[in-house]
Amino acid sequence: MRRFYCLICVVCFACASDKDGDLKNAEHRKPVNHRSHSLGVEPQVEDFPMPFDSQKWQKKEGDAYPFRPEIYREVLYSKELRSLSKTEVLRLLGPETRSENNHYYYTIDQVKAFGFWSMKLRSLVVKFDAHQQVEWIKLYE
Repeated sequence: MRRFYCLICVVCFACASDKDGDLKNAEHRKPVNHRSHSLGVEPQVEDFPMPFDSQKWQKKEGDAYPFRPEIYREVLYSKELRSLSKTEVLRLLGPETRSENNHYYYTIDQVKAFGFWSMKLRSLVVKFDAHQQVEWIKLYE
């Protein structure tokens, strides 16, 4: 019976799809617009699937944020957001999911097994420095 449970766990984890590929180095990855990528042009705002909208970012339906998976890249790569103070960033992004040591976590999406166990959690992390400025923004998975 123990082998059966182990086999189920292995199959569940092996079959979990990652729609964005390997996101461990996502801080350095950017979405590719193939038409401009071949010319060595950096991605522009129009390359993202949906532009950033503070109200859509903060919208919550149950335990989910329906728009964050489509607009988190806009936050992750935003030069404008990196130039704002902590107060301004928190006003735009709204209440964080959790925070500790000047790291503010915003849940993008999560996959739960059996309705309660989180198998996959993707969050955006904003770290502020001692001067209350954005030090970095990273994707945590």
